[in-house]
Amino acid sequence: MLYPEAVGGTDEGAMRDLACEHVLASQDKQLRMNGAHDGARFWVDLEQGELVFKRGLLFGKKERYRCQILALTGPAGWTWSWADPRVPALLTRAAITVRARGERDGLSTFTTPSLTLSGAEDAISLALVCVGLLRAHFYLLVTTDELGDAWVVVTDPAYAMPPLEPFARFLEMLQLIGQIPLPEHRQPLSSYARWLGLRVEDRPAGILRVASDRDAVDLSFDAFALVAGASVG
Repeated sequence: MLYPEAVGGTDEGAMRDLACEHVLASQDKQLRMNGAHDGARFWVDLEQGELVFKRGLLFGKKERYRCQILALTGPAGWTWSWADPRVPALLTRAAITVRARGERDGLSTFTTPSLTLSGAEDAISLALVCVGLLRAHFYLLVTTDELGDAWVVVTDPAYAMPPLEPFARFLEMLQLIGQIPLPEHRQPLSSYARWLGLRVEDRPAGILRVASDRDAVDLSFDAFALVAGASVG
């Protein structure tokens, strides 16, 4: 998880908070996108500023969605799109919005042109945070002939997310949370439940209750705020 050692660690606390607030909701969007477009080929049309999905071969159906290029990754690490003159200016608006957040809150992660990350996990974590900040639909890492590896976010209001049943989605994410690099679980699960429109209640003995109108789950946590148990009822 990105607590950016690459820029001196000065953003560590704020980036932890942003990760806890956004990563699970963004991961939910990724899972639903993967389910909707499983098996499709995809690429970026830089001239049109669109991400294109295509199923099948010659006569396969295409779906096109307006997108933004968040960053490029390569030998220099993570380079924000506004810092690379090869990226069309119209496709850097999302990255500029993130930079403005960094300028407002004093977060050098969002204002430093290039970051040296420790690996792919850091890039994924940073992309998930940005999807949340931008209220984007999802991100994709797309290899382009012109730019190399580009981290693309889809912001097109025409994109329809597959529907979800909030409580079922919460239980599914609860099963996956051990695979998602997070500093702790209590705050991220609370934020995710609220994003889903579920009720969140702190109960005695450190129990966190998450409930819909019909169902509820009580979560217990260890000393590190990691999930220790869950009781559905």
